[in-house]
This record gives sequence, C-alpha cells and structure tokens, in this order.
Amino acid sequence: MSESSKENISMNTHRLTKPICLRELTDGREFEITAGDYCEDDYNLSKDEFPMDEIQKYVNFDTLDVDVDEEGKVVCFADLRQKMSPVTTDKRIMKRMKKQGMGEMISNAGVVYYHYSAYVNLQEEPFDNSYLRRHRRPERLVLGKGEALIGVELALKTMKKGEVSQFIVEPEYAFGKLGCPPRVPPESTVLFEIEVIDYTELSDCTEPEAIDIEETTEEKYKRLYKAAKDNHALGNDFFKKLNYRMAAVRYRRSRDILLEAICKNEEDEKVKNHLLAKVLSNLVISYSMLKKPNLVCMTCRDAFYFNEEEATKNPKLYYFWGLALMEFGEYDLAKIKLKKALGLQPNNMKIKEALKKLDDKQKQYKDTSRIIFQKALDSAVNQKRRQLMKR
Repeated sequence: MSESSKENISMNTHRLTKPICLRELTDGREFEITAGDYCEDDYNLSKDEFPMDEIQKYVNFDTLDVDVDEEGKVVCFADLRQKMSPVTTDKRIMKRMKKQGMGEMISNAGVVYYHYSAYVNLQEEPFDNSYLRRHRRPERLVLGKGEALIGVELALKTMKKGEVSQFIVEPEYAFGKLGCPPRVPPESTVLFEIEVIDYTELSDCTEPEAIDIEETTEEKYKRLYKAAKDNHALGNDFFKKLNYRMAAVRYRRSRDILLEAICKNEEDEKVKNHLLAKVLSNLVISYSMLKKPNLVCMTCRDAFYFNEEEATKNPKLYYFWGLALMEFGEYDLAKIKLKKALGLQPNNMKIKEALKKLDDKQKQYKDTSRIIFQKALDSAVNQKRRQLMKR
C-alpha cells in the first residue's frame, strides 16, 4: 500500500455496506465499504473539535507507566497493576475501584448505561471518551449481544450502579492483534475508566425460547411470562430515557406474549393479569406522549376488558383516556373519565387542570356553535326577506 493510500485511509472513515458487530470485527471479520462515501470520525478527539481545557480533564498519566519484566517483556501500566485485582483467571483484565456503587452486581443479562474514557500506553490523552461526544449521552449496551468489546462487557459485569472503576484490558479482550488504527496501535493494552450510570436487569432474553414438543402447559406459561416480563422491563428502561416510541414497541411485545400465555390455575392467571394491567397502563402513557389519542382510547378499552378490577382503580387510565377523548372533541365523555380520575386522586393538580381546560374548551365550543348558528339563522332570514321583496 502506498503512503498516499495510507494517509487517505487514516483521514477518512468509510461507511460499511452492511453493519457488523464490534466483537466480530476484532476477531478478523471481512467487510465491504461503500465506494466514494465517507463520514467524519465521530470519535476523533482533536483540538479543533474539543477545547483543550475539556480534554485536559481526562488526561491520565498512568499511561506513561511502562516497565520491563524478568523476561524482557514490556509491561504497560506497571505500577497501576499493583493496586488492582484480577477480573479473569488469566489476569488479562485487572480492576481498581475508585468509587463504590450501590445495589446488586450487574448480571449476565440487562441494559447498562455507562460513561467511559479509554487510553493506550504512552498516550495520556484518551483515544475515546463518551463524556466528550457531541451528544454527551452515556453509552447504552444490551449485554450478551456482542455490541461491545468483550473486555468492556466482562468489566461491566463486575460493577454496580453508580460505581466508577479502572480496568486494564489486554489485547485479547480489547482490539486484538490488529488494534484500531490510527487511534489504537496493534496489540495494545488498553486502560478503561468506566462509570455505570444506570442498569435495568433482564433475564436470558426478551423473546420466548424455542418450543419443545414435550413442553407442558405450565412450562410454556413460565417461558412466555419470563419473556413478557423482560419486555416490560426493557420498555420501562426506554421510557425512563424518554424514548417513548421504543417503549411502546416493547410494551406491545409484552402484551402480545401475555395474551398468548395460557394459565393452568387461577393463581397464575392472577399474576399474568396483574402484569398485563401494568403493561397496558404504561402503553397508554407512551401513546399519550407520542400524541396518538386513537391508540390511547383503544388501549384503555383493552385494559378494562382484560382486567376491569385493576383498571377501575387506576387513575392514570381514566386521566389519559379523558385527555384523548378531549382531543376528539368528545367533551362529555372526557369529563366523565377525568372526574373518575379525580375521585381516585382528589388532590391531583394535573387532573384538576385538565378538567379546567375541558370546561374552557366546552365553553369555547358552545360560544362558537352559538355564533355559527346565529350567522346561519341570520343568513336564512335575510334570504327569506329577499325572496319576499322580489314578489
């Protein structure tokens, strides 16, 4: 390869014709790029893109710590290693906790939101840093899907929500023999500093497992219920991050799985219907946030149909149903729903404000109707007069 070609590759980041996961790429997966199409490197922490004072916040002089072992092999981050504990049995991922987290350890399945800074030896400035990205949002990772470096995923599984830790990750668990030129040289040991922002636990998967021919009704119910519960949890995760569209997708999937599940006894039926009530309630709110009043009304009706006992005690259903009906101009029905919501939560200011807004809309509608009727009447009278004058 010529020097000019090398320079061109380092300057431009080309788009792939088909997406591939990062783990496959580090293992040596072949891929194709789109001819003539390239984009700027989002991860280039250049001085033109970020002010120096921002980059300086993440300078780490531990990267300059290099030593030589008894066999003459270069050891990166030598002194820092002495303060760390092994994550893996081969000691190729080492950990040092800087800030303790809270709650349970991150399990094998779930969604993690985290920030990180990443360094290679002899470079005190990070080659990648989520805090300095344009959007400043934490990374979102679904565990077990191969979406991140295996070293990062293994590191996260030793952490808790709110924890900040440093990890030294050997090439086998990072970018491998090839590295990620030009930012990560071949066979680089990488230092990650990771902060876990949030975590939503799931079980094995969000889709029902393959059906076994010998499966009993009870076994099938447990399988479906688990998948429905995970989809509900994932929907809650999207909702907390204000991604209402994806939240609605997951709530709908949870609803569909639950409706497929057949219970063998009343106890399981009660548990299933309780989860279904929560799923439908959350789906109603998501649709309301997405400005889809027709779907709000349909889902509210489903909630009362499948679990009327819990639905009649849920002020959120009445409230959002009332708001949706108001959008359609069904003021009388909207008032009924909102008053039922207020009956369940007498001190809720949002419901009171909605009722006041409804009264204003009704008054405006009546005034407008009166004016239109009067104009129509005057027009009819004037037309009659003109007809009489012609005679």
